[in-house]
Order: sequence, then structure tokens, then C-alpha cells
Amino acid sequence: TDFDAAGFAVVKKDELLAVVDKAGNLITKYKYDEIAPFSEGLAMVRLANKDREKRLVGYINTKGEEVIAPQFKFARSFGGKFAEVQQGNSWGYIDQTGKWAIKAQ
Repeated sequence: TDFDAAGFAVVKKDELLAVVDKAGNLITKYKYDEIAPFSEGLAMVRLANKDREKRLVGYINTKGEEVIAPQFKFARSFGGKFAEVQQGNSWGYIDQTGKWAIKAQ
């Protein structure tokens, strides 16, 4: 298992992904099908679901908490304190609390 610069690694069980810390402690449940590396303290995660419409994207912190609930169709990792996200057919930018910096339009 490869650990990122923040000391976390993505692990897989029964086709589902989770995050562990350097000590091997699970910090999330196995419920994602995509987990991006941590950037600015947050990692983008996509919920695993057979229904493509329910495979929503949100963000977790380094404690494994979903600090921005999965609600976006697509999203990118944070950079410069903002992340680009798609809601419906429109793209916008959110801040690290999940508030719109530039509303999707």
C-alpha cells in the first residue's frame, strides 16, 4: 500500500475503497469507488452505488469525516482553497466549507 504525503493510503475490499492512516487504522468505511489524494486537508470521494445517478462526490477531512456531503455529479480536488464542482449540468467553485464561491451556472 502506498501512502501519500499526508500519511494516508487508499485500501480496497470487495470492490469498495476506504482510507487508512500510517498506523493502519481505518479512518473511513468501505463505501467509496473513488478517493483522490488529500489536497489542502481534504480528499475528494465518490460514493459507490450501482445507480450511476447516486454515485455522488463530496469531500472528507483527515479524520475521515464527510465535511462536504456527497452531492455533486463531478468534482476536482481543492487548489488555492477552492474546488471546481458540477451540480446538474453546471460547474462552479466551492470553498472548503462547501459554500459556493462561484455558484454553478
